[in-house]
Amino acid sequence: MRISKNMLAELLFFREHECKAVEEYLEEKALEGWMLSDIRCGLFIFKKSAPGNYKFTVDNFTDNIKIGSEREYIEYCEAGGWTYLCSTFGKYFVFCTKDEFTTPIQTDEEIVIKKVRKSILISMFFYIFIATMLVYISLFQKSYVFFTEISDKNSLSVMMGLLLIVFLYISCTIRDGIWYFKSKKALKMGEDINYISCKSFKIKNAYVKVYLNIGILILMILSLIGDETNNMAYIYISIVTFLLIIFIIKFINITLSKYKKVSKILGTIIFVVGLFLCANIFFTVKDMVNYVGDPNQPVIMSINDFENIKIKNTNLYYERSESLLASNYKYYYDKFNNVEFYDYNSEPSKEYFDYEICKSKYEWVLDKIFHSYLKLYKYHDYVEVKDKDWGAIKVYKDNKEKNGYLLRYKDRVICVSGSIDFTKENKKFIKDKCLEW
Repeated sequence: MRISKNMLAELLFFREHECKAVEEYLEEKALEGWMLSDIRCGLFIFKKSAPGNYKFTVDNFTDNIKIGSEREYIEYCEAGGWTYLCSTFGKYFVFCTKDEFTTPIQTDEEIVIKKVRKSILISMFFYIFIATMLVYISLFQKSYVFFTEISDKNSLSVMMGLLLIVFLYISCTIRDGIWYFKSKKALKMGEDINYISCKSFKIKNAYVKVYLNIGILILMILSLIGDETNNMAYIYISIVTFLLIIFIIKFINITLSKYKKVSKILGTIIFVVGLFLCANIFFTVKDMVNYVGDPNQPVIMSINDFENIKIKNTNLYYERSESLLASNYKYYYDKFNNVEFYDYNSEPSKEYFDYEICKSKYEWVLDKIFHSYLKLYKYHDYVEVKDKDWGAIKVYKDNKEKNGYLLRYKDRVICVSGSIDFTKENKKFIKDKCLEW
């Protein structure tokens, strides 16, 4: 990325086993007439200079330097013929020289490889830990929060964002793991260690940039969903999903470059599944909407169907939303409380009516939603009961307040509670209205 006529910035990410690749990359840039001047938050800043043959070293032994003695270390290296350029958070020091015969700063290769392998191993465990924690939190610990709002575009954005992060950590773990075990085998065989090549380093960073752009695009597009004036969002989402599939296939091809037959089979399977997914998104996302209290959309059922009450806007909340996986309808009336902002954990007054319908064509989504509601409302102590009046597959009743039901039907989950009388006639009316939607 060109900042100005004489300044260039490149977003590059590297690890300990890629230092030699970075050195080669910097040599190439120097030949093109760009000399490194600084590194900030992954951005390599280059300044225009006369093209020349330079030798670079990226020193990652800075953890051995005592605090406050960095200047002494730099002067020591400069006395050996190296020119200090910059550092990254004090972790890596970058030096260069025009003399290709200058003695390397680190001369003991055995110590270097030992340190690099230790750092990579620690990072791998860190990636696995973070990915595991994210999966655990998303699917087990806090999944009920996401699945009760799975029809909302923001919750879906969070879920997709977490999946992108998990995939990134898994990708890094696989890549680093392959190098780690290859280096272990080379050490046992007494062979030279093959560090990550400059070509591989460039390819990785190219895919990281694509990955980041796709992530940003997904979040931007998901933020557009719900605006009823925007009826093209489903096309954008289909395109981004297709690009993400291509990225995954390319990543597999690079990672399994030595196993072309396996990578080709995996790539074909992922492409077919991805194509089906894109087509499904194209046709199902078309009608995604999200609005709150739209006066042009009459409510399915209100408190006035049971009692004759003059309703104030501040005492009424209702919304409808749709996503890739589910559609949802919420209605909440509270005579004595302001409910402009819906809150699952708010304590209702003695006179209220609340219902929520969550509909999906996916069985696993409905199961997740149903169990998520049970966790969300655990303080109500819902217990399963036999109540044929509802005609539901499963019926759970609020065992604490005795005024709420959680119902599981074939294509939807309904949660209803309130101060109304749940007579047989009222149950039939509620069921019919909720099933009509």
